[in-house]
Amino acid sequence: MPNRPDIKGSAVLLGIILSWSTAPLFIHQFFREGITIWDQNFWRFAWLLVWLWLTVWLRFRKKGFLPLFSGRLWLLGLISALPNLGGQIFYPWSVYFAEPGMMSLLQKQYIIWAVLLGVLFHREERRLFQNKIFWIGLFCAVSGSLGVILFQQKGGFHAQILGILFVTIGAISWAGYALGIRLITRSADPLVSYTVVTTYSIIGLLVLSFCLGKPLSLIHQTGRIHFLILVSTLFNLYLPHMGLYWVIQRMGVMVTQTALLGTAFFTAIFSWLIFSEQLTAGQWCSGVILVLGAGLTLFAQERLHAVPEPELV
Repeated sequence: MPNRPDIKGSAVLLGIILSWSTAPLFIHQFFREGITIWDQNFWRFAWLLVWLWLTVWLRFRKKGFLPLFSGRLWLLGLISALPNLGGQIFYPWSVYFAEPGMMSLLQKQYIIWAVLLGVLFHREERRLFQNKIFWIGLFCAVSGSLGVILFQQKGGFHAQILGILFVTIGAISWAGYALGIRLITRSADPLVSYTVVTTYSIIGLLVLSFCLGKPLSLIHQTGRIHFLILVSTLFNLYLPHMGLYWVIQRMGVMVTQTALLGTAFFTAIFSWLIFSEQLTAGQWCSGVILVLGAGLTLFAQERLHAVPEPELV
């Protein structure tokens, strides 16, 4: 039946939402354990890279997987890896200076930056400026972001200003990564593309860890810390990405990206339960407006792609 709900796809999408909702919580816990952002980033992505290459080999070994990694793919992967590296640095770093729930809400502004970068680099995207839904979504997202920042408890802004700055830089970086990965996946398998991007990213993370952190110090950490790093890699990085492209193929980009906006609220709830983080009523309302605005922007972009661009005479 054509209108039958996709239960399997919805279940996997819910799993991805819950997995990504816990990522800021793991980062915050590593901070409490005294592990620098540089070291936890390097070790998590080192494990991720091992699992990705193993997955690629298992999936394509019969056909031969080396021809999939063309020179053009490695070039495009480098373009995507640079903003990805920025996002992987600044967003986790923001959680070291502010609470996970608030940072997760503010991170959703990346949707707006992604659309604005699309408008900058793609002529056909500029038709969004003629769409009222886009402007409503943009207004809601911007005002919601400001509300999440301004409606903090007394004194919160000055205490968390670095976190706010870093999460904004991270959101812009991830918007650039989304633009790059959109280009690279047009001609390459998503799993192979992500493996290439991660391979480049781990080089940057390795250099940063040895220059600014103490990566070898994790060898002397307790078994519990090593277990948390493995769990974070598995549930915050590997499994969500394995399921993401599969869900997009079944349910479409619009449905998937809109549903993923809900991760911010799950993170806020989990952070309240685990770390006793309390958002004000104004921040909750602003967060809803922010996510609603991002959703409207995605909807406007989806409608734009559904309507062919008029021919120029």
